[in-house]
Amino acid sequence: MSVETRDGIQAHINNNIFDNNNKEILAAMVREVLVDFKDSYFNLLDDTLENQQYNNTTTLAQMFAASANIPPKWGSTGFFNITNSETSFDIPAYSGGSGIVTGATYHRIGSSTSKDGRVEIDLNLTDSNRKFMVQIHTQDYTDATMNNSNDICSPIIFLETANKLHIGLKELDSNHQDLRIEVFAFTVSTT
Repeated sequence: MSVETRDGIQAHINNNIFDNNNKEILAAMVREVLVDFKDSYFNLLDDTLENQQYNNTTTLAQMFAASANIPPKWGSTGFFNITNSETSFDIPAYSGGSGIVTGATYHRIGSSTSKDGRVEIDLNLTDSNRKFMVQIHTQDYTDATMNNSNDICSPIIFLETANKLHIGLKELDSNHQDLRIEVFAFTVSTT
């Protein structure tokens, strides 16, 4: 017996299990169809998913292996103070290397006393189809620094193009000292 497509199994059913008016259906004919069913369909207890087809050209194991071998791309801005009195300023490059970040600018949204701001980050990415995650860091872990740096809302992000990311920040208090934004760009499989 063999693995069959749905059409192949239907052909076996039509050829072997028909109206039994003349008592022509033999047990062997029924068994042949049932064996093809057994060989053709995934069994939750006995089979593994690795060899199952993800699409016409790729198995699940191949798809997962390809995805696992693509590490995220990383980049970082330098440290900046979002309580800066300027309405717009360039954020310096990170001394530890900027990765995919090629430039960053902070823009205050609204008046000079507004607590809303937007960080515009230029990225060096040649491919699209990525998902992004951002993290905000501070320079040290002392209680004073942590207390001064943690008074912000969770950032929101918007990808304008494959190479430009906008991050919205809102300060809740004016104690902010130096913050740094790290960007992680993950490849998303479309297969």
